[in-house]
Amino acid sequence: MQTVAIASRKGGVGKTTTTEVLGVELARRGNRVMLIDTDPQGSLTEWWQEREIEEPQMSNVPYESLGAAISVLEGEGYDYVLIDTPPESNDVITATVKFADLVIIPVKAGPHDLRAVRQTLTLVKDENKPFVFLLNEVTLNTNITKDVMVALSQHGKLCPPMPRRTIMVEAGIDGRVPQELRPSCSASRDIRKLCDYILEELGSQQARA
Repeated sequence: MQTVAIASRKGGVGKTTTTEVLGVELARRGNRVMLIDTDPQGSLTEWWQEREIEEPQMSNVPYESLGAAISVLEGEGYDYVLIDTPPESNDVITATVKFADLVIIPVKAGPHDLRAVRQTLTLVKDENKPFVFLLNEVTLNTNITKDVMVALSQHGKLCPPMPRRTIMVEAGIDGRVPQELRPSCSASRDIRKLCDYILEELGSQQARA
């Protein structure tokens, strides 16, 4: 079983949406997936409750109980655990990162977002965990996007970016994701590329272990 934490000290960067689309994509590929919501706001939980499909599975776990919960899930045969985290909480992020095989750090293309990354990066590096940056809701080929990509690349690897797509919001209204609403649309292709990249990174980390 492999565990992925989606973490950032900044709110509004797409942590929950990333957890949703990746979780569904992994489940659609035949994996047994558990999503864990550690955010008291409960956005991931609310999204899952709207779904008519029970895969991926969903659990609310206090961050203090993550270790025990992950041990149970491994014994139950899950392939992947994806953990959504709240912003502005060093304790939760640190506790979550501790159990992660890979940390995804979502970032938007803006100066405030770039400055906030430093705080998250410090927490992840303190735990000596592998990480990747994910540029979320960006407009490709703009100067600010290019500048942020260059800046981030000096500190770590970048996932394939997730451009701003209206369907990402439309699909989430009833607990679905773009792959379920329009499998052949651009957003669905973006998500599949992201999932491919994350699986490759997880495979690389596993090979090094």
